[in-house]
Amino acid sequence: MDIKETIIEIIAKNSEMENVVEHLRNEGDLNEIGMNSISFIKMLVDIETAFDFEFDEEDLISNRFQSINDLISYLEKNNIGNHQ
Repeated sequence: MDIKETIIEIIAKNSEMENVVEHLRNEGDLNEIGMNSISFIKMLVDIETAFDFEFDEEDLISNRFQSINDLISYLEKNNIGNHQ
């Protein structure tokens, strides 16, 4: 599974929006999936676990990641690959 698919699965697990997987694959916009601050932090923790790394503390704010591509870019910038 590639980085994008792993992130989509993690977000879907932490979102209560119907058809969230289709939405994320087509648009990738995280603002429209209705995550609250708790589900956002759970998502970040799950991403950290999946890729065996930790987000920088200053990046732990919800408006830092507006899309799937923002998350992928962050992981790539930090040389994080798919370690599953």
